[in-house]
Amino acid sequence: IVDEAGELLPPRHLTRKESWEYLECLSYVSEIARLGRGFKTHLIYCTQYPTRDILDGQVKQNAESRVVFRLPTEVASRVALDEGGAEELESGKFGVALYKKDYVSKVMTYLFEERDGWDASIREKKIKRSGDFIVLE
Repeated sequence: IVDEAGELLPPRHLTRKESWEYLECLSYVSEIARLGRGFKTHLIYCTQYPTRDILDGQVKQNAESRVVFRLPTEVASRVALDEGGAEELESGKFGVALYKKDYVSKVMTYLFEERDGWDASIREKKIKRSGDFIVLE
């Protein structure tokens, strides 16, 4: 599990020679993404704001599925999902995300407790369970 992928990037003030530890770590993460599924090892790769620097091409290409919450711009959505849509998710709604495998669907991730009556509005919609997610139709 990589909790904040942005922390793996070397700080800009370091030279290439000084940042070898960061680059080696990025290499290991890329290798896990590339070879992991064959060894039944899954990579959970998280970042608060996806950019091309943070979301490595090797990691992105080998991601079997993606869960993306609301993003501020279409550019960020295209980096994370390879298509727009995450910028159009409702703001202020906890747990609403886009799930992408070979299709994209809007999902509600699991909430541990009720917040501000938010889950009451979800009950009004038709709900279908799909694995670990609740798909809103």
